[in-house]
Amino acid sequence: AGGGLAVGLLCGAAGALTQRHHPWFGPSPLRRALAAVACALLACAGGALATGPGAGWGRCALWSGPWGWAALPLAAVGERVSAVEGVLGGALTALAVAAALVVARRATTGLPARVLRQQVRVAGAFTVALYGVDPRLARAALSAPRRARRTTGRGWRVPRARWLLVPWRDAIGLARAPGRAGLGLALWATTVALAALPHRVAGVAALVTGCLAAAQLVEPARLDGENRERGAGLPWTRGALTLRHALLPGALLLVSSAPLAALAPLPPAWAPALVGAALVSAHRGTMPASLLLGAETPLGDSGPIQALFWLARAPLAVLSALLPTVLSDRLTTPLAAAWSLAVGAAFLVWAHRTARRSDSA
Repeated sequence: AGGGLAVGLLCGAAGALTQRHHPWFGPSPLRRALAAVACALLACAGGALATGPGAGWGRCALWSGPWGWAALPLAAVGERVSAVEGVLGGALTALAVAAALVVARRATTGLPARVLRQQVRVAGAFTVALYGVDPRLARAALSAPRRARRTTGRGWRVPRARWLLVPWRDAIGLARAPGRAGLGLALWATTVALAALPHRVAGVAALVTGCLAAAQLVEPARLDGENRERGAGLPWTRGALTLRHALLPGALLLVSSAPLAALAPLPPAWAPALVGAALVSAHRGTMPASLLLGAETPLGDSGPIQALFWLARAPLAVLSALLPTVLSDRLTTPLAAAWSLAVGAAFLVWAHRTARRSDSA
């Protein structure tokens, strides 16, 4: 109990210091140092689990810092370490807690008010997302305090063609988050590589990674779906705007997979369906509260299952529709490609209707 109390006090003091210097609100070398320390501690913990707490890695983890010192008295009671080490660990823990509390008290008096206001907003938004079972809103709330590198459209020439305006906006949006675009293309490269393998399991895995890749590339459409003011000045309805959002992700997936069509002919045909399913998820809106009121079954309340199916209905539907193209032996490659294109047209219609319904809501 004493060790747990000491670790809790140390965590509270570390939280106060973090808020005082707010490294998450801008670039700071402290972030990299904390990441390195966390990786080292995970390595020590993994080694301790493999070799035991009393030898090698385990002893290194116990003496690595205050988080390990607090466990030394307990380890001494279990005869994992000597009694002297237990007493010394308890004394060091008490000194570390006292010093941390003194430093944290001084840091609290200089805590910026803007940091407190920001944390209150983040906590409120995350609580709302938690009760509403909205993972997208929760992710947005947690990433709000971070200052991402912004890219303006100053070096991007405005296209003269009207139909290129939305892809131009989407390209700028992806340029503002190069990590997301890079992850999407890396997942799509994995999809193409898996689809080239002559195994059914690899084909199913290719569909899954393809869904994830399309979800990363339609992020600008998701932002438009969450904030209607972004597209209020454009001369299109939300349904038509959603279909124009499919141009850039579809072009990226097609252009990147077309050169390897001889080895993996199905991914280019999957692209419209995967993008359409991602657009349906981007415009799904807020989950109805009635879904959480499920029926009592022998396995429990069905409300959480209903909520999960509602959140993942588009990916589950597109996976179910495209599975015959990788599992059926009767479908030749041309028939599988034709079926995939038909499924893509159906999902684009679904995305159009979903966006139009959210516009009228």
